[in-house]
Amino acid sequence: IAKMSDIGDWFKSIPFITRYWFAGSILVPLIGKLGIISPVYLVLWPDAFINKFQIWRPISSTLYFPVGPGTGFLYLVNLYFLYQYSTRLETGTASSPAGEGGYLDLELPHLAGDMQPMSRLGPGVADITGARDSS
Repeated sequence: IAKMSDIGDWFKSIPFITRYWFAGSILVPLIGKLGIISPVYLVLWPDAFINKFQIWRPISSTLYFPVGPGTGFLYLVNLYFLYQYSTRLETGTASSPAGEGGYLDLELPHLAGDMQPMSRLGPGVADITGARDSS
């Protein structure tokens, strides 16, 4: 029971935005991996977002990561960077030149795999959605 309390205390100590971004970055891929919601509905399709008013797609695509045998380590590295840099930005402890904070704001979604072509999300998602890389 003490271990669960330690994890709970650690989670509660994470700054507000980072806490929910981190939790969502674990829950959304888990939901996709378990098949509760198809990954097709978690990625950003501009046509579906604009024309079909599927307003959840920008948020879900930021949180979704196609976890599989070949991407597990990369997923953990992304979670680590998300936690480290987002916590520093949110608490103001990032000791860097003035312009670097904005760079990290732009880089974090990229590290999380946001808005990549469907074929780069892995063969599973590309096969499910029928997406193919044109290059």
